[in-house]
Amino acid sequence: MAGIAEKAKTTISALKPKKPLKKKTLILIGMAVLILVIAVVLILKLTGGKEESKILTSRVTRGNVTKVIEGSGTIEAVEQYDITALVSGEILKDYFEEGQEVKEGDLLYEIDTSDIENNIEKSQASLEKTQLSYEQSVESVTNLTVRASITGTVQQVYIENGDNVGNNGKVADIINSDYMRLKINFNYNDAQNITAGQTADVYLESTSAPVTGEVTSVATGSLINSSGAPVSPVEIVVPNPGAIKPGDMATAVVGNYACNDAGTFEYFDTAVVTAKSSGEAYNLRVKAGDKVTAGDPLVYLESSSARVNARQSELSLKDSQLALQNLMEQRDDYNIKAPISGKVIQKNSKAGDKLGNNDRSTVMAIIADLSSLVFEISVDELDIGNIKVGQTVTVTADAMEGRTFTGHVDNVSIVGSSSNGVTSYPVKVVMDDGIDSGLIPGMNVNANIVIDSRTDVLRVPVSAVHRGNIVYVKNDSPTVKNGGTAENKDAKEENNKDNTAGKVSAIIGTTVYAEDEADTETPKAEQQTETKTEETKPATGGEASTPVPGTDGNAQGSTRRRPQGFGGAGNRQGRTPGQNTGNAQGGATNGENATVKEGEATAETQGQATPNAQATQGGANGTTRGQGGTTNGAGRGQGGAGNDRANAMASYNERLLKTMQENAPDGFTAVVVRVGLSDENYTEIISGLAEGDVVYLPDKTSSNTTAGFGGMGGFGGMGGMPMGGARTGGNTRTTGGNARTTGGNFRR
Repeated sequence: MAGIAEKAKTTISALKPKKPLKKKTLILIGMAVLILVIAVVLILKLTGGKEESKILTSRVTRGNVTKVIEGSGTIEAVEQYDITALVSGEILKDYFEEGQEVKEGDLLYEIDTSDIENNIEKSQASLEKTQLSYEQSVESVTNLTVRASITGTVQQVYIENGDNVGNNGKVADIINSDYMRLKINFNYNDAQNITAGQTADVYLESTSAPVTGEVTSVATGSLINSSGAPVSPVEIVVPNPGAIKPGDMATAVVGNYACNDAGTFEYFDTAVVTAKSSGEAYNLRVKAGDKVTAGDPLVYLESSSARVNARQSELSLKDSQLALQNLMEQRDDYNIKAPISGKVIQKNSKAGDKLGNNDRSTVMAIIADLSSLVFEISVDELDIGNIKVGQTVTVTADAMEGRTFTGHVDNVSIVGSSSNGVTSYPVKVVMDDGIDSGLIPGMNVNANIVIDSRTDVLRVPVSAVHRGNIVYVKNDSPTVKNGGTAENKDAKEENNKDNTAGKVSAIIGTTVYAEDEADTETPKAEQQTETKTEETKPATGGEASTPVPGTDGNAQGSTRRRPQGFGGAGNRQGRTPGQNTGNAQGGATNGENATVKEGEATAETQGQATPNAQATQGGANGTTRGQGGTTNGAGRGQGGAGNDRANAMASYNERLLKTMQENAPDGFTAVVVRVGLSDENYTEIISGLAEGDVVYLPDKTSSNTTAGFGGMGGFGGMGGMPMGGARTGGNTRTTGGNARTTGGNFRR
């Protein structure tokens, strides 16, 4: 490098003119010098970068991987109320101090009620007036029905239907002639011995036989008759046998006392019925000579104005009642009581202060229930399904460094809020220790909710896993030395549980290595012929394509749709032992007399499939797992081409692996792995690597074209695991989560 710089200096010295040059010559020389300097700088930068470039590596180790949802919030009391005045006036008394414990319903403030009392008194007077007006209007409507005032016989009717009857207009005359009233005088001294209710013998002038009657009243005073003697009027009622008429004369004897002179009969009762409201007569119900009883309707009147006035009076009455009720309720607001039991954490108003109309929003005091502390965090829509009520929450506070607190999830809201296309949901956390923890309302806290974890598993740094779940492994590592046959005991046990033997464990170059070679044996002939049906026809296809790198299928998808032909371990005729998800290497099992189910038909292949054709297993969220190029069971024969999605995935995986291998750092080989849980530091390795393998870590300061990116996973994913990098496009609310990606598969 020093030699290059020296040459540059020599060249520049040689270009210096020994005698003054022309202006044009000087410009050309300057441009040449500038170009030379730029070239030197570029050379120094390029060569220097290579010298400073360092390869970062890490080893496959065992440890724990924990997925945590993080959030932050502000500590609050479980309940907190701001005490405000709903009324104005002077505070006469206060009954508490700041820091004091109060109970729900305790009196806090008493405010002067003189103004409200005056308003209540006025409202009561107004209500009374409105009540009278309403009663009068109701009476007017009631009086539109004219009724008989006494029991008797109608003597005369003064109106007809359709007549306009005014207030106090005559309607009919009624008399009661069933009884007759005799008014007769007794000597004053005799009358003092007569009482109401006594029986009287009444003698009509026209008959000698007496009629029995009853004394109804005796005057308490006396009158002077024409003879100058003092007399007292006595009233006797007698039944009318029909011959007694008004004006007839009679005498009477009550006990041992006879009347002073004869008296005169009159009807027992008479009435002139008049209308008490104005209106048009309709439905006249009586005529002269009809017997009526007191209260019977005689005629109906119609008056719209009377009914309207009654309705208006009714509404006015309700308004007055509500106004008084509101004032009465407002009077209660002058005595301010504690809405909850708790501690007074702030007192702003005291006795003697005056509250104006503009002070109704002023906080007079604050009461908080500190028996329990809570805070709220926002959780991304991708993670909210992992949050459950009762989950333990680890809490830290910047104000209390070094201490860790615990809480639990109390509520998960289903009402979210959206921002920039992402919806978040509030989650309420309750602190287990409450105020005894030392936390107080207003403190900012950080929360961690563990939603999944793995212990004692193989793991690598998250940056070691590239797109397509590919890891660069150093050539002298056990996995590469053993030809990619590194075994992971945990993964193998998991595979046995899922009945998915034959999982791909590693891909070195373009060769696929299976965990269990025995799983790819050709099915026995007797297994292949178990489900033959009556009709057979030749199978289509017959020849397998060139070897294609296989990737594990997703058991979820294989249970939805299974290939029906042999060559795929997930077919229903003569499955390879242990295969039920269509995830084995297919082409190698294509043998003679293999059957394929197409609707109700079956067929035998000719055994033309090329051996060792690799399976195209898996896809985003598991579609058809065609084995060795088998179809999705739509009647294609052994070794036939897979569906379009399987072909596309196989082609993509092949190109991806080839590209990644070409870009591998010197001394490293691209290996496909099956990944599990990821956190902010590590990604779990289910299969494909061995403990102690040295893996390549990309330089974080440079642009790494091989690093994984979110949303590209899913093509041929191992067992449905994400094909994208474990932290590609990480969710801001989740440690180690994929941004907008579920398990590396495209969202649907």
